[in-house]
Amino acid sequence: IEPPLYHKINFLMLDTMIVKVNNKEVITSSATLAALLAELDLNTARIAVAVDKQIVMRSLWNEYSLSEGANITIITIACGG
Repeated sequence: IEPPLYHKINFLMLDTMIVKVNNKEVITSSATLAALLAELDLNTARIAVAVDKQIVMRSLWNEYSLSEGANITIITIACGG
């Protein structure tokens, strides 16, 4: 007997989670905020990041654990007038 498609998909996504990045769903296997930013291939030099409406200091990105459904906001800092 063939398992339902949901179970096949769930098995394939065992080490992944869904988070929202700037209101778009992203499937990720990243466990930390720093890993997610690297996975997204972002230049982190001029960004600020909030998780669930709380700013996360850059010094904490490597140890900040992500959880299913986290709402991540990435803001690019721009110079100019």
